[in-house]
Amino acid sequence: MVPNVKVVVWFLAALLVVAIGLTLLRLPGPPGNPIVVGRFTVATPNPNVLLAGITNQSDTPVVYLVCPPEVKSNGVWQPAAIPSGKTTRMSNLAAGQSGTVTIAAPPSGQESRVPVLWGYAYSTSTPKWRQLTEDALGRLSGHNPRGRGALYTNYVTDIRP
Repeated sequence: MVPNVKVVVWFLAALLVVAIGLTLLRLPGPPGNPIVVGRFTVATPNPNVLLAGITNQSDTPVVYLVCPPEVKSNGVWQPAAIPSGKTTRMSNLAAGQSGTVTIAAPPSGQESRVPVLWGYAYSTSTPKWRQLTEDALGRLSGHNPRGRGALYTNYVTDIRP
């Protein structure tokens, strides 16, 4: 008895859809938060400047940019003016390293938050084929599902001017 070709094709198509569905369910979610920014506190000599420590807890280098504070007005966050242009560069933070960031103090008495843009960086002087490999591995592992060049945003709300 020879099976009907249409039945076999439909069965294989259904099996393929189930396999793809199970694969998608097993993919990890977005990456964890490798950037940890400490509490912003007033700089001792200058009360108009706030300082905080920043740490990269991941095993890969990251780039980051600390933006000016956003202020909440009438229950709505007023977006910060994110610097742009050739003069604005993201800072590098090697795996497991820490540093210090400074920002202008927000107006006192208003609820504020500081946006921190970050993304994964390529290893130093990485050839193009290696960059593509790192992207593919990051996407498949869920470590960086959007690929290099994607920026994520953290908001630091523990500000004590």
